Amino acid sequence: KKNKPNHTFLQPAQVHQIIEKSREHSYADGYNYMTGLLKVAVHTGLRKGELLALKWDKVDLEEQTISVHRVMQADRTIVDRTKNESSRRTISVNNTVTGVFGQNKKEQAENRLLLPNSVFQDNNLVFCCKDGRPLNYNYIYVLFARFAKSVGVDATFHDLRHTHASLLHQSGDVDLKDIQDRLGHSNYSTTADIYAKADTTSREVAEKMEDIL
Repeated sequence: KKNKPNHTFLQPAQVHQIIEKSREHSYADGYNYMTGLLKVAVHTGLRKGELLALKWDKVDLEEQTISVHRVMQADRTIVDRTKNESSRRTISVNNTVTGVFGQNKKEQAENRLLLPNSVFQDNNLVFCCKDGRPLNYNYIYVLFARFAKSVGVDATFHDLRHTHASLLHQSGDVDLKDIQDRLGHSNYSTTADIYAKADTTSREVAEKMEDIL
């Protein structure tokens, strides 16, 4: 029988510390793509491949929703399918997330003007390199682990997804079925096995995601 993977549930203070480290990091092309990516990851619970494949045609800033229809694979190929049928979903997002999207739109428009047409690649991606190319799927993991380790946390990028669900569950305001739908789990039991056993004694997480973070 396979052992179930261990999940690290970060506390709000740890999330803030990791995000702050991402601001301080010197990126190769001088363009910080990680801070916004980390914010959206912990506020939505999207998988890394779902985030990196997210395109502007699936973002509705007015309605504050995003639709998950694509995933990025390890070779940076974007495919028009999801992990399972339940993973194909539309979720609401908060002001923190739409704020990141608005900033990304502005920066991408500026980069398009600064870079020659022969250099800038218009892939319509919400999260991308300065020149529009898809982000490095594996390097995102490396960077996150580095930021986490620097603040004394042993965690992976995927743990932001677990943290999102755990904090919502601990708040006492969100039903596990709603968390299941938000995460795109095909079975309720998957959600319950992971999050019903999470520490529910911490009252510092008494509000929902935007209030928590």
